[in-house]
Amino acid sequence: GVIMNHTTVSLEELFFYIYFIIMAVAKGLGLVDGMIYKACLLTAMFFVILKLLVGKYSIAEYVIIASLLLMCLYIWHVTGNMSFFICVTLVVSLKNVPARRVFNVGAFVWTFAFMIQVITQLLNLRARDFVIHNKYHLGYVIRWALGYSHPNVLQISYAILVMYLFYVVRPEGRKLVKYILISFAGACYIFMYSLSATGMLMYLMFVFFLVCFEYAGKHKGKRNRTSIILLNMIFPLAAGISVLGPVALSGRAFDIVNRLMTTRLELSKRFYTDYGISLFGQNFSKLPAVLTLDCSYTRLLMYGGLILFIIMYVG
Repeated sequence: GVIMNHTTVSLEELFFYIYFIIMAVAKGLGLVDGMIYKACLLTAMFFVILKLLVGKYSIAEYVIIASLLLMCLYIWHVTGNMSFFICVTLVVSLKNVPARRVFNVGAFVWTFAFMIQVITQLLNLRARDFVIHNKYHLGYVIRWALGYSHPNVLQISYAILVMYLFYVVRPEGRKLVKYILISFAGACYIFMYSLSATGMLMYLMFVFFLVCFEYAGKHKGKRNRTSIILLNMIFPLAAGISVLGPVALSGRAFDIVNRLMTTRLELSKRFYTDYGISLFGQNFSKLPAVLTLDCSYTRLLMYGGLILFIIMYVG
């Protein structure tokens, strides 16, 4: 193994970190396409292959990994969307890698990339990207992406940064309150540029659950039970409302939730009605730019297909 800061890191783990750092830098700098991004992707995949070759996997595990990756490659071929392949690649390569170290590496790399991205934009060192939307009954306003592909991505990238840092630092008590206030100030600052309700809601939900866990921690008899209930509620509620909401809700309930989710239910229902659900996803690249499916769970179902959705839902 390789010795880093008096800690032994296996060759398998080292290959994973190289892959993870390359992809984190690429995503942290807002790359989504182009020659640089493709070069990063190919290099990262090379280290994933090395990691899988030197790693300790059983025959059955290799068969499962190969099946999942081949399925995602086929979905990529059908839909032209590589995001599912990238996501599954990360999942299958995480074995034998300590989660705490991954978050430590992620916190450092993501913070560095995010700061570079934002500072170079604010100093006008690169061309600024923006969109003009009708938001919050203010009329048409300018929303800045600060180098990212969309203002929502900017706000979500900040939320991810906060999650990384809170996981690594793990503040408690008064320190937790202090860190929340500092992070909230940062969220508001980024919001002034992005005007992203989606990203801000993601941040606020994270803080809400953080406070709930802190409260449960002070009542140790309730800690495990409350934490388990809250954790188990997050994904089913989010996925359930997003995927089943468009068909299960109607009337005033549909209108209220649709408004809260900024017409995402309405758009999802339109995709269900017009295109239906397939096993291995569909190619929506020819759709007009105004018709977007800006909901990760429904997007997984429509772009990735029913089989991949079920696998990731169960997993």
